[in-house]
Order: sequence, then structure tokens, then C-alpha cells
Amino acid sequence: MTEHPEPEFGKWQPIETAPKDGTPVIVVPAGGEYNASIAFWQDGSAGSVWIIPETNRYLTVEPTHWMP
Repeated sequence: MTEHPEPEFGKWQPIETAPKDGTPVIVVPAGGEYNASIAFWQDGSAGSVWIIPETNRYLTVEPTHWMP
């Protein structure tokens, strides 16, 4: 298991440091074309994806940053 430094609240973090344990976080893709979303990471047999809890759908654009 990879340990990550404690996140700084209110600051965008690189997506590589986001929790991958099902914890919901705020994610955003680069470029400003898309809104921030609440999502959690899910590992699956078909691959790993970011899931939006409200709709249970995966993000179609890979996020680049996250915050708690």
C-alpha cells in the first residue's frame, strides 16, 4: 500500500495523490471546460475508474486534480 502525505484542505492536489480507497473527493479535469465533481475511485475487473456517487456513472474525462 502506498502512503500519501496528509492532504491540504482547500488546495488542489495532483490526482496521483488522491485516495484510492473509495473515499469521495472533489475532482476536476484540466482546462476549465468541465465543472468539479464529487467522485470516488473504484477498481473493477474491466478497469479502474472515477465514479460519481449521485449517478453511479463513471467520469468520461480523466481528472487531473482533487481536494478533500
